[in-house]
Amino acid sequence: MVADRILTLDDGTDLKWDWRSPMTNVEAINSLQQLTLLLDNVQTSERAGIWEWVSGSTGEFTVKAVKRLLYSDYEAVNSFIMDWCHWIPAKCNIHAWRMEIDKIPTEEALRKRNIQLEDSLCPLCRSDDETTEHLFISCFISSTVWNGVSLWCKIPNIFAFSIKDLLECHTV
Repeated sequence: MVADRILTLDDGTDLKWDWRSPMTNVEAINSLQQLTLLLDNVQTSERAGIWEWVSGSTGEFTVKAVKRLLYSDYEAVNSFIMDWCHWIPAKCNIHAWRMEIDKIPTEEALRKRNIQLEDSLCPLCRSDDETTEHLFISCFISSTVWNGVSLWCKIPNIFAFSIKDLLECHTV
């Protein structure tokens, strides 16, 4: 219990840690010192403590309250609705949908998820950061591929300035 670790003395409080092994890691020792500084001004009382979920209207923790909290600031930035094509494989539809919602695991998307990679440049052209927009729209290699697709399909050249443009080019 927390009360077992905090000793109240005449001149303040003292923290009593019960480690299984001695701390030798410098980062862990620094973290402990920072924690101790933060806890210096904590005052405890003898009465029983209560846990209260401040985001819930009743003070009770519920999954519904967590969902409400998570989605409270959620805005639908793109109002684009994916038009699923039934004559192509489902995996192509899913890939196009993931492109549109920017969930392709590019270097930029992985960095947003705190996954750091050594190199952030596009693996195809090495001229710009690897993003979904760059890989499928602005990269020189992808532009060449789209021109080849348009020649093969005997359609006008595909010019897209965003993923949405690319996904809607068949409607033009």
